[in-house]
Amino acid sequence: MAEPIIIDLSDEHGSKRVVDELRTHFSTVRRWEFETLLQEGAYGVVVRIKKKPGLFEGVRRLAVKRALGEGEENQLRNEIKRLKKLRGAEHIVKIVAARDDTNGTGKNEINGLETNDGGPETNIARRRKSRLKLWFASLMRLFKKHADHYLVGLNGPVIAMEYLENGTFRRLMARAKTHDIHLPNLMLWSLFLCPCVAMAYPIEAAEGEPNRLETIPKDGRQPSDLYHGDLHVGNLMLGDPGGSFPEHRIVPVAKFIDFGSRAEMEDGIIANLLKRMLNLIARGDVPVLRCKSTYKGIQTMATEILPTEDGHKYPMLDEELRDLLVRCLAIQPDNRPRLREMLQMVETAVKTKTAGEFAPYHTRETDEAIKNTLQLLVYDASTTGGIS
Repeated sequence: MAEPIIIDLSDEHGSKRVVDELRTHFSTVRRWEFETLLQEGAYGVVVRIKKKPGLFEGVRRLAVKRALGEGEENQLRNEIKRLKKLRGAEHIVKIVAARDDTNGTGKNEINGLETNDGGPETNIARRRKSRLKLWFASLMRLFKKHADHYLVGLNGPVIAMEYLENGTFRRLMARAKTHDIHLPNLMLWSLFLCPCVAMAYPIEAAEGEPNRLETIPKDGRQPSDLYHGDLHVGNLMLGDPGGSFPEHRIVPVAKFIDFGSRAEMEDGIIANLLKRMLNLIARGDVPVLRCKSTYKGIQTMATEILPTEDGHKYPMLDEELRDLLVRCLAIQPDNRPRLREMLQMVETAVKTKTAGEFAPYHTRETDEAIKNTLQLLVYDASTTGGIS
């Protein structure tokens, strides 16, 4: 379990005040408890809460995000609306509940957020119902998980999301460097399975629907203008492997988090995602804007992974993946693949490539080797702080 982060009492952003409010609030909510601070900054705080096990359910953990000031509150409102639009996408952090109250009992539907499920205003409405309906509603409450009852009483916008315990890309690349391990190609291809599609073609699933893998519609519709505005290695996290998606049978799904910032256009987010892939390959920051090269007739910012006079810097890297990264980071937009082409290439690689294609480095590409790599770099990693 992650150790709590101690916040300096002189914190100028007010983080300690918000964390203390959350700690106090969840000390009064039945079956829920405050566990630890996950992240804090000028924008707000993210904490982890735990639902204690019941008769028919185990422990459940969620991440709760709260803003600090008025400007940050507006960003959080934007994030809530975007996450609702993106609900159902496997590569996007899942929104579980949200409220936007000015006095702890506000009307969420007016703000276009999640349905309020437990404030005084709903109690008034229930008293106007027939006794039969009231009895039925009370019975249903015994079996139904109310979406946001544990948030009632918190002022301003607040959001509860799935808790992603496997850390960020930043932590993954830092531990890979520490242990001097280059990520296997099959792992890189799987992580590359494009989260961008989720924002270009949002699923907009109803609350409670299971996640699905994102696809590009065949009806010719244009992509939406919803894109991530602050994509870096701290805003890409690892979910869980397995589930109903064979594409992520072994390698965890990559998930975008933090949608409060302004949006980017499609080319911008694809380029940013590819820069994050370079970070994983290089196991550190890559100054792409200052390092431009020409490779196979294409001017590109993918200099880090290109061969030099001394040979290949990353000889184990899949040539097809290298070529795709070169194109995606091309200086001229006309040389870059469009989203549909990129998704098709990645999906084909994930479905068809095998360890035997990567000789003499094939032993690091087997299922067992990838599982061992993930165990060392992800599952055995320290979770202090919960996010990094």
